[in-house]
Amino acid sequence: MLLAAACTSESGSGGPAETAAGETAGGQTSAAETATVPAETGANAQGETTAEPEVPEGPTLRLAIGPSVETLDPASATDPAEGSILTAILDPLVRLDQSGEAVPGLATSWEVSDDGRVVTFRLQPTGVWTNGDPVTAADFEYAWKRAAAPRFATQNAPLFFDIAGAEAYTRCDAESQDCAALRERIGVVALDDVTLEVTLRRPMPWFPQRAAHWGFLPVHEPTIAQYKRRWSLPENIVSNGPFELFAWNPGSSVTLERWDEWRDAGSVDLAVVEGSMTSDPSAALVDFQDGRVDACLPMQCITPQTERELAAAPEFAAYPAPVTTYLAIGTRAIEDLRVRRAIAIGLDRRALVARAAPGVTTPATGLVPVGLPGFDTPEQEFLEAGPQRGKARRLVRKAKASGPYVLAFSRGEKELAALLQTQLGKIGLTVEVERRQPERLAQADLYLASANARDAVALDVLERWTCAAGAYCDPAYDRLARKARTTVDAMEREALERELEAELTGPKGAFPAAPLFWGTYGLLRNVDVDGLEPNALALVDLGLVSTPDQ
Repeated sequence: MLLAAACTSESGSGGPAETAAGETAGGQTSAAETATVPAETGANAQGETTAEPEVPEGPTLRLAIGPSVETLDPASATDPAEGSILTAILDPLVRLDQSGEAVPGLATSWEVSDDGRVVTFRLQPTGVWTNGDPVTAADFEYAWKRAAAPRFATQNAPLFFDIAGAEAYTRCDAESQDCAALRERIGVVALDDVTLEVTLRRPMPWFPQRAAHWGFLPVHEPTIAQYKRRWSLPENIVSNGPFELFAWNPGSSVTLERWDEWRDAGSVDLAVVEGSMTSDPSAALVDFQDGRVDACLPMQCITPQTERELAAAPEFAAYPAPVTTYLAIGTRAIEDLRVRRAIAIGLDRRALVARAAPGVTTPATGLVPVGLPGFDTPEQEFLEAGPQRGKARRLVRKAKASGPYVLAFSRGEKELAALLQTQLGKIGLTVEVERRQPERLAQADLYLASANARDAVALDVLERWTCAAGAYCDPAYDRLARKARTTVDAMEREALERELEAELTGPKGAFPAAPLFWGTYGLLRNVDVDGLEPNALALVDLGLVSTPDQ
């Protein structure tokens, strides 16, 4: 039986309200396109009430999605729950597997140039839209340039800034610049129906991992041109994924139906996905416990408080999240390497996880999150989950250090900061804790921070300690980081990334930071639901899920 637990009520939003989808040549929104979209509760384009369609039959997954699905536009969806729905109805070029590696989706293969600046994708010729149109490279060119438009600047446009010209277009001032010309200069070109060439502004051999984000999904240009803001309503949308959008009521429910004409429909077990929404995780948890839903998307139905209580239940599973929480150590304020090393080895990470970390986490013995390519297991030559207080005290005595040092934290981190203060006191260091605004944290001797590997590659985290980033500067480290960024071969790059980690936290590391704990994605699912596993983006591939009905 699932461990019963009480959840605190949390309100939230699944993402911004749906943004105008049609666009003029310059990427600006016309007046007709800014009309308000009615709530999608069975109203047609004229606002007339229509009869609710009958729910399809077949193997069904009843899924708790979270607070809401506010938009089904890849350019404006910012919540992973929306991303899981979008990647079910739209077919990506590539997907991320559970190890963070890019695997073929609609693209059969890709090539990266020797300098890491040009990525060429080859598409399967079998992709088709639900209206019968073929899916071509031009659909991706249109979708990516559209997503980089100025109106999506606070949503998914920044995902495209590593593509040549994309940032200039997003920041275009329509009153003083030719936005249409800037749009055409973006480095995304369909060379033919099955070849998409992407030119990057700097070396990024792992760009295929970036392209696995739902913001890079294709959209059907003629449908957007015809329906403008209403293009993603169930009665209008033209999609190309394993499921079709059957019904959608923002804030209430979304229903998907398997599309039997999809290029790999034979691999999809589910016939129907019935998604329910609530902003109250306690209510979602009760729905799961009472059998009204079969599973919850990652981080839904649970809160950090109840996650610990649920962790022992057979229905609970935790998967690595690409996030590391760490204690930043100012190398100017604490110049003596012996003190920085003492701080890193003197911490009791198990106690931090047990007493002060939010939810279910793992003691971190490195700055790169465990589970990323090249960092599959938490191996470390130097740091341990438990404290090495004897060694730490000796280092502090040799350095003749005592403090006081200021440890800054931000909202929600008071308990963690207090526990760190106590632990550092046990190795002979006096630490004063102080809550600060985020913009003032880095001015302290020590401060709490976190690093997220957005593209599921270690360099996302490791480049935080290059000279350009400002927290730490070592020219030798920078040279190694530049070499890693320009290394096309994945295995060679991962070896360089491990060297970079060792330069920071290994036996001879500089220790500009001390890792504390790695994050996880927690989810609930009935024990007989298979395949419901999030990747590093917290996306669940619903095409891989099966239930006992099969």
